[in-house]
Amino acid sequence: MRTLKLVTLLCGGLSLFGCNDGPSTSNPKPSPVSPPVAEVDFQAMLEQSVAVGIPGIVLYIDSPTLQFYGAAGLADKENTIPMTTDARIPNGSAGKKVTALLMAMLHEQQLLDLDAPISDYLSDELLQQIENSDEMYVRQLLNHTAGLYDYLNDANGEFFAAVLQQPDLIKTDSFALQFALNQDANFKPGAAWKYSNTGYLLAGLIMDKVLGSITQRRCVSISLNHLA
Repeated sequence: MRTLKLVTLLCGGLSLFGCNDGPSTSNPKPSPVSPPVAEVDFQAMLEQSVAVGIPGIVLYIDSPTLQFYGAAGLADKENTIPMTTDARIPNGSAGKKVTALLMAMLHEQQLLDLDAPISDYLSDELLQQIENSDEMYVRQLLNHTAGLYDYLNDANGEFFAAVLQQPDLIKTDSFALQFALNQDANFKPGAAWKYSNTGYLLAGLIMDKVLGSITQRRCVSISLNHLA
């Protein structure tokens, strides 16, 4: 019996080793191969943009795998000065995206409420000079449904004339806002849609207050911790 058991164990062991040492009968899937990434001629893209009517353009890309600085067209059409990568270009309404993103981030962190009335953040003195301000919400400032008078498009060039009178003066939200105060609204808040730059002036003032309050709270906290 002992011999039979030993033979049985040896046979079992040989069978196991045989399975491991023999050729594999499985068909493993080949590792996926990433498709080649096509190289983009960014400078050609800039030149094409100029060809279809953009006076001048600058592109800057900074990523872990790519760095690109490029420019095309003219920085000054009247004097035929070429655009360069270090040209200073006003960002215009591109800043609205950054403003809206920051407000959304503050909303997520519960530091600001997009669905709160603007009266929660702005002074009574200012609100009294904005028609329908008692019915207006923060989110409506960002999505152009507040019905606000637009200091750029509705003011018949008054804002631009004031800027040209003092070209070297840095213009703040408060400076631009004076051209929108005490003006008739385009419609009741939420009743329609109309592009208005004024909403983003008010959004800027709201963020100034919110971020200022956060900074003050943190400074107080640091001071108290230091004293403790």
